[in-house]
Amino acid sequence: MLHPTYFPGTQDLSVGTVVLSMNVFKESKWLSDSLELSILEDVIVLAGNDTTIFVDDSLNLVQAEESNASNLFWTSSGDGVFVDDTLLHTTYIPGIMDKATGVVELTLMGQNVCGEQTGTLTLTLVPRFTIHGAVWQDSQIAESCAIVAFDQFSSPSRAASMVNTDDAGRFLFDRLVPGEYLLYAVPDTSLKDSFFPGYYVVSPRWQQAYLLKLDADIYDVDILLPPLDYLLPDGNGKISGHFVSNTFSAYQHDVYTRSWFEPDMPEIQLNEGQSNITILLYTSGREKVLDYTLTDANGNFYFNHLPMGSYVVDAEKAGYLTVVSPVITLTPENPVRSNLELLVDQKKISIQAPGDVNPVTRDEWVVFPNPTNSLINILPKKIESGTYHIGVYDVFGRKVMTGDWTVNPDDSNPAYHFSVSTLHPGI
Repeated sequence: MLHPTYFPGTQDLSVGTVVLSMNVFKESKWLSDSLELSILEDVIVLAGNDTTIFVDDSLNLVQAEESNASNLFWTSSGDGVFVDDTLLHTTYIPGIMDKATGVVELTLMGQNVCGEQTGTLTLTLVPRFTIHGAVWQDSQIAESCAIVAFDQFSSPSRAASMVNTDDAGRFLFDRLVPGEYLLYAVPDTSLKDSFFPGYYVVSPRWQQAYLLKLDADIYDVDILLPPLDYLLPDGNGKISGHFVSNTFSAYQHDVYTRSWFEPDMPEIQLNEGQSNITILLYTSGREKVLDYTLTDANGNFYFNHLPMGSYVVDAEKAGYLTVVSPVITLTPENPVRSNLELLVDQKKISIQAPGDVNPVTRDEWVVFPNPTNSLINILPKKIESGTYHIGVYDVFGRKVMTGDWTVNPDDSNPAYHFSVSTLHPGI
């Protein structure tokens, strides 16, 4: 056949070339000719992920990828320039119109003799704002504090940045995008002053913190650290525990995998747990905060030199609800409790003491009707006598209603009823 069709084989594709020969027998002799067929794969190009940068920054296109292209060429839908528009990993410098519109598309084109392909990314440019402030202990400047800015707008409770106070107790966030922020100040745990971490303006818990709207540079933000309710005398007691999971949502790697008070230390290698999570030590009834610490690189925490007594352990992380530990009692016979477990489930941190049973567990509550617009009834299958504090929270973790319930020892069928008719519709 003069005009056949040739299908390359596996070896042809692997080698990339093959010689095809045509032989003709005419007038008692053979005539032959040949050609070399080069086999090239299709061009593949990826410009990279959509990206957001500050308006005064440039973009290093390090995520771009290509395969089988003999020529590359970058183009922009705006007026910016590339340092070298024929390099795969080049740098884009936004132009005046790019900054004015706030968005530009960057396209990478790859070519070979078989054709061409393109890939595009969207570059968003946002203004860069600053927050200037100071951290205080009563009327005194607080020394050696870490301040974390939690972005509540782009990704709820994402730790956007962390900075430290200077010798004058002042701090500066100089690279924040527009949004709404919670500011959380954490004193150096090694100083052991009579104050513990708190949010701007002065709040130990994120649900009651002030949300700072950032749409311009902000100056003179004063964070007041809440005071410890009581300074514990030294003793021989110890309480410790560890994270058994670290699946935090909105987790910011460059904030939590570094030492907050020793900036020259290398990045922390996380193992089983999560570092830099605030752990609080309360009295048994949670009336007073007695001490605090942070989890270490392995997700462990330690309270040492405690006097004998009864305590409750709690955790604090913006955006997360917590279930406190059972009451932990230290005695001369049992001065150490070392196996507390911190578990992360969705947007909740639970602190459990293996071997201990809480008086009431979640599965032992009967709450009805659900949903409701008038009355809620709580019927526990079993509950010890005493006074209980009931809290109702919305989906954002904000407390919207509270109540106190006293269970008498002779009450055979304890129940609690309260009205929610004054609340706005929601979850």
